[in-house]
Amino acid sequence: MEVRESMEEMDFREAYEREHLKCADLAGRIADLEAKNEELEWKLNRIKNNPLWKASRPARDVLHWIIRQRDRLRNCGGPRGVLQKLSYKKRERQAMKQFGTESFPSPEQAAAAVRGHEMEHVVREQASAAREDRKVVSQTVSIHTEICPECGDVYVSGGTTRTVTAAENQPEQAKPEEVLKERVPFFAVA
Repeated sequence: MEVRESMEEMDFREAYEREHLKCADLAGRIADLEAKNEELEWKLNRIKNNPLWKASRPARDVLHWIIRQRDRLRNCGGPRGVLQKLSYKKRERQAMKQFGTESFPSPEQAAAAVRGHEMEHVVREQASAAREDRKVVSQTVSIHTEICPECGDVYVSGGTTRTVTAAENQPEQAKPEEVLKERVPFFAVA
């Protein structure tokens, strides 16, 4: 058994030494790559800071624009495909404008928009009560305002409509004096 343990210990030491050599090799490779990266970065900065490179920028921009247009033609299947894509993009931008943040009312229009929206609820509730043979007891419309945390301006943030209805042919309720006369006292024995 001692022989077996010493064999396992020897295998462990050999594996440790192999891993130690691998780590040293990898650390050397990392150092070499970092040095190469620094050298390439220095060369790139030398090119970018060259006055001739800076002066050729407009020409390079035009060249790259031409290359992008050529690729665009290839990807869309020709001029007709490009026109179809442009019209699609135009419709998409209009939809974004119509349904996006630009469709929000201005602060001046917000109160009127909320009031109009809440009035729709009032009309719907009245129509619903009429269909169900109920009468509207009361309706209230509340307009909510909030304060912008960034600029401190007060703005209309929404509204609430409350409707209370009652059945049309509800029997009259007994008067309180009659209820008191009919009451039987409650007794409990413990």
